[in-house]
Amino acid sequence: MSNKFKVGNKEISEDSVVTTNLKTIFWFLGIISSIIMGMLVYFYLNLNTAIHQNEELDIERVKKMKKEVLVEIKEISGDMENLEDDVWEIKGDVKLLLDRTTGGSMNSPSPQRNQRNQNVPESEEESAPPILDSLPTNQ
Repeated sequence: MSNKFKVGNKEISEDSVVTTNLKTIFWFLGIISSIIMGMLVYFYLNLNTAIHQNEELDIERVKKMKKEVLVEIKEISGDMENLEDDVWEIKGDVKLLLDRTTGGSMNSPSPQRNQRNQNVPESEEESAPPILDSLPTNQ
């Protein structure tokens, strides 16, 4: 018992042979390749847009981090200067106490600049921001 069904005036069964011409095959391949290429172009453009958006977010994040680091460095350098001043003040107080107890002269020590800051005038040293231009930023 073979499965037969009728399409139009023709009967199609398991033993039927279906033929197509070359033109139909090329049309079929063209349609499928067009659909695939359209999908690839869509995915490429979608991915490209996502990459550019993430790139912009990364640039903003790096700039924000750079600002935060600069603020932290300024705070730390201010704390270091305060510590240096406190150390010199304590040294002066200790010298003054020692001079009073031993009866020596009352010379208070004067603060000396660090080796790294000897050639920089005091006004420039305090106002010069730290250099962080080595961080990569795209503009």
